[in-house]
Amino acid sequence: MPESRRGRLVVAGAIAVGAALAVAVPAGAAVQVQSESPPRGVAKIVKTAKLKANGAAGVVTFQVNCVPRKTFDSSVIVSQRVGGKVTRGETYVFNTRCEADGTNKLKAAVVPGPKPFKPGVAFATVRVDFYPGGDTASREITFVN
Repeated sequence: MPESRRGRLVVAGAIAVGAALAVAVPAGAAVQVQSESPPRGVAKIVKTAKLKANGAAGVVTFQVNCVPRKTFDSSVIVSQRVGGKVTRGETYVFNTRCEADGTNKLKAAVVPGPKPFKPGVAFATVRVDFYPGGDTASREITFVN
């Protein structure tokens, strides 16, 4: 292959690689900006929960950061080992309107079964459904009287 032809092929190859990079880099940058968009909402569970009526219910407090004036539904599940069994309760909070500042603090009463909750460690999960989207938070909590 003549030297001048080889040189032209190298130059053409370099131009092709440069064009491919020029197309790929802006697309990658756009994906990066999109992935840094703020979430539609975030749920966070408060570590301490209150027992009511000798464990017949537990009140779990959670905070939701959301888009102001949008509505959302929430579900709260709590489980705890009591004796040799796991007792569990679940409740729902429907159609909550997000406050103007984008922060809501909610309390949900969870009724357990088959045994009452007791003071001590339990596990809570909060699911918040926005329209569209959602968030789930889980953590260990401590029931106190």
